[in-house]
Amino acid sequence: MLRIVGGGASDALTEAVVANFLCLSALQANKPVIDASGAAPFHVRAFQSATCSSTEQARHDALRALLNLSIVPANAPHLLAAGRTPALVAAVGDAAPVTDRALVVLT
Repeated sequence: MLRIVGGGASDALTEAVVANFLCLSALQANKPVIDASGAAPFHVRAFQSATCSSTEQARHDALRALLNLSIVPANAPHLLAAGRTPALVAAVGDAAPVTDRALVVLT
């Protein structure tokens, strides 16, 4: 999936891939595999770049996927390396659900 969106995918394709990762990240067994695939930077980029209303769902889904991945302590180094901290700190103060999730991922 990361190779598909690696070459500058459309908003619709990015939304679909983010949603797919979100579903997969709900299962505990998938969290380390998704992290090892290098998906964290993709999710941080999707979270940061979703600015128009058509990609707002992708922004929320990317944040939820980062939240799911952050549950596993072994994933922390990759999430930090992906640059999640500045992106999430910048989101604090957004709408309540975004702020709440961003703060949880940061902890």
